[in-house]
Amino acid sequence: MTILAGTIINSVRDAIPDPTYSAGVPQPDADGGLFRASTMYRWLDEGARSMTARMGYTLTDWTALPTVASQPVYAVDGLFSLIDEVYHKQLKLRLRQHGEVDEIYPGRTPAAQASAAYVYRMTDHIEVGFDPMPSAADPATTLNGGITASDASIVLTSATGFLSFGYVLIGTELIQYGGISGNTLIGCRRGLGGTTAVSHLTAVAVTQCSLWLKGTRSPLAIADSTSVVEMPPAWVPLLNLYVLAQCRTMEQEFGEAQRLLAQWDMACKGIERSFSGIDPFVRGRPARPDGVVLPSAQPAQAQTGG
Repeated sequence: MTILAGTIINSVRDAIPDPTYSAGVPQPDADGGLFRASTMYRWLDEGARSMTARMGYTLTDWTALPTVASQPVYAVDGLFSLIDEVYHKQLKLRLRQHGEVDEIYPGRTPAAQASAAYVYRMTDHIEVGFDPMPSAADPATTLNGGITASDASIVLTSATGFLSFGYVLIGTELIQYGGISGNTLIGCRRGLGGTTAVSHLTAVAVTQCSLWLKGTRSPLAIADSTSVVEMPPAWVPLLNLYVLAQCRTMEQEFGEAQRLLAQWDMACKGIERSFSGIDPFVRGRPARPDGVVLPSAQPAQAQTGG
């Protein structure tokens, strides 16, 4: 269930003297008589960030990068704060410990298939290295016809050299495909890894991404009506409360604002007690006596999901 920020803003505007309509249709990105739309989205983003920080809420997600010939280290999108698994050309790699980096960087003589990966550096983003470094760049082609933001089939000028399943990068959008039929990518899932599904014109570059990484990332920032609110749907009504409380403060209805914020805070505390920041993907896994959660005993699969 995809929840867009504009839906929340429309709901809040129904409760304040600031509606914005055009021919009876709500206009969530338009400035109202009292509040600028950008201000309301800033409040919405503040509320979402505050809640996710309190709950310790993060998303388990996949991203992918194109290989560059003889390049050992790759920068991962800054949304990702942890990398758990790495694949190269559909094969799972050994993820070495950080302490082993000095021994293997910058990698052996370039090879067609990497055998190991390692976190090289963590600053405002994660940098992942590969050993040995890839010997060839991933293939690239162009779109043979434009696509919409929802198309699940993508026709390429040529699919020569592309993996039988995997990821491609078009502009800034990461797309997963389930197979290839001729020169057509089929079973496509759009806007993955914290990117946004958008339309693309014919002849735009399409690049294979053979480096796959599974990790933990923070939710996307909320900027306008089309921003996806990446949190459980049950938490969304609390965002309404938070934004409405900010509106009441600006209207100088301080008592009502405090009441709404107290209601929001109490509900957040209830979620904290039940959620406790535990990633649902690791619930039920065995823990060591020191409390560290151990990896699942399930064998790793070669094919990955987005």
